[in-house]
Order: sequence, then structure tokens, then C-alpha cells
Amino acid sequence: MTTPSRQPEALRALQDAKKEAKARAEKEALEAPPLPEVDLDTEECFIRLVVGMFASQLRLGMGVMPDGMAIWIRLSVPSKSTDPRAGMVSFVVSDDTAAVLRKAVQAMEAPAKPPWWKPDQFARTDQS
Repeated sequence: MTTPSRQPEALRALQDAKKEAKARAEKEALEAPPLPEVDLDTEECFIRLVVGMFASQLRLGMGVMPDGMAIWIRLSVPSKSTDPRAGMVSFVVSDDTAAVLRKAVQAMEAPAKPPWWKPDQFARTDQS
């Protein structure tokens, strides 16, 4: 258990870490090339995602953030896939269903490199 004298020090360290993370994220966002523009309706996004799932063994997970304020989609490609994104994952979030689907299509069409795709620490090596 932390003592009251250490609590402000720990709180300051946490705030400094948050500021550094925000600055790093802003720098990465400025350096990253823009995502391909996607102006699709919900049905067309679903169709493109399903085709991607079939063509490159793409896996899609979808859910709601714990606070209920946003929807997330996790795209992953199995390690054994022949796709350049094999063993990688992309995670997109939005507070609107259509927007999160458009972001997922953008991520699917983006190059296989950060910030859109990152190595999947939970990648499966099987095809199931």
C-alpha cells in the first residue's frame, strides 16, 4: 500500500506518462500517411469485409467498449496466411456503427504496417 507522501509523486508520474503517450500518438498521427478514403454505406462495408474474410482468411471481432460509449472492430490475419498482413492485427473504434465499419474497411485496404496493422501477440498458427 502506498503512503500518502508517495501518492502525489505516483500521480505526477502517471500524468507525465499520459502526456508523453499523447505526444507520441500525435507525432505518429502526423507522420502516418492518410488512410484511403472510403465513402460507403453499411451494407457495402459488410460486403467488402466478408469478401476480405474469404479472400485472405481475415478474422473479424466486434463489440462494445465497457463503458458503452463506442463500438470496436478487431481485424486479424492468421500467421499461416499468405497475405502480407499475416500475424498482424488492426483495431478500430468509433461511436457510430457506420463509421466503425468504414474504418475497418480503411484498415483492411491500408498497407501492412503501423499504425494500421501491428504484430498480433495473440496470433493463432492454426487455420480454424
